[in-house]
Amino acid sequence: MKCPACGQEAVAKNACPRCRTDLSLLFYIESLPDRLAEEGNALLDEGRPLEGIEKLQVASALGPADRGLCSRLATELARAGLDEWALLQFQRLEEFGDLAPAERRIARLARRRRFVRAFVGRVLGVFGLFKIPDGGRVAP
Repeated sequence: MKCPACGQEAVAKNACPRCRTDLSLLFYIESLPDRLAEEGNALLDEGRPLEGIEKLQVASALGPADRGLCSRLATELARAGLDEWALLQFQRLEEFGDLAPAERRIARLARRRRFVRAFVGRVLGVFGLFKIPDGGRVAP
């Protein structure tokens, strides 16, 4: 990490060797995505999926894209039924060249989403609460 004050490449974790600028906060911020990912994985392992997903989403937003993080986040989002968010994460997985598993998961989630839309539309249509457009077909 470079010192923001003098541009010297910092060796120590707390201070720049040249100008003695305190760099501990910068190192803390730089390590934040990794720590949040660890906390999120621990929460998921403890059986607290929503809290774990929240931590993993923040870690994913703060840090550079990571294949393992995207994969775990996409899988947990799909398990929690948050299909739209899971699709986004599976599409991010394609950036890593992990095409086959990501495409299979995307297709599975898309089928499930179409089924749920069709089922809910038909149930609501039976009770007269919702009219199904296009002769009963639900768009993907």
